[in-house]
Amino acid sequence: VDIPLPAADAKGEIRYAGAVPTQTFQDAPYALRLVARQGGAVVTEEASFTMTAQAEKPRLRVPGQD
Repeated sequence: VDIPLPAADAKGEIRYAGAVPTQTFQDAPYALRLVARQGGAVVTEEASFTMTAQAEKPRLRVPGQD
């Protein structure tokens, strides 16, 4: 999903924090991939996580940070 970003500040930086609604996620492993593009440069970062139901609320478990 492409997310529109705010305009750059006076320093040319864009600071953005967002949220992903997880209520409809099924119990399963997922990967969150962030792709930043500027001109011809592309940087990609990925984080894996697993959604598991606990009681009635899902919880986020990040491998290595349990």
